[in-house]
Amino acid sequence: MTAIPARILKGWLALGRKTGLLLAIITGCAAAAAAIALPLWYTATAHPAAYSVAAVALLAAAAIATTVRSALRARRLPRDPTRPRRTLATVLYSAAVVLLLAAGLYGVVLLAVRGIWAGAVPAAVAWLALAGWAGFGRRPGRSR
Repeated sequence: MTAIPARILKGWLALGRKTGLLLAIITGCAAAAAAIALPLWYTATAHPAAYSVAAVALLAAAAIATTVRSALRARRLPRDPTRPRRTLATVLYSAAVVLLLAAGLYGVVLLAVRGIWAGAVPAAVAWLALAGWAGFGRRPGRSR
């Protein structure tokens, strides 16, 4: 029986280390996912009202953070003189329009799911008209 050369043993050892590191990373990811998902699952099943409030609060925080980040990014970029100036009021107005359109869509879907078609169809038509106005009907601001 011949001895295994040292370079082959080093190669197997390196492969074993890389495999162990990969398994450690996978285990860490699974543990992190469980640490996030299990409390959410427990809260959603044991306390659905608290979970709903927390989910809506997180969505609102994400919307606000996205709006603020967009405004801060726009302040750092060089301004295009052909486009209207973005002020806090215009940013808040745009955010309010998006949130109101999302709330209206939620209402339309809720009416449709509950089978209240006499309210769902006119609400859907009104929502489509308002969405069209929000997307295409508003005048652009003054150009400079």
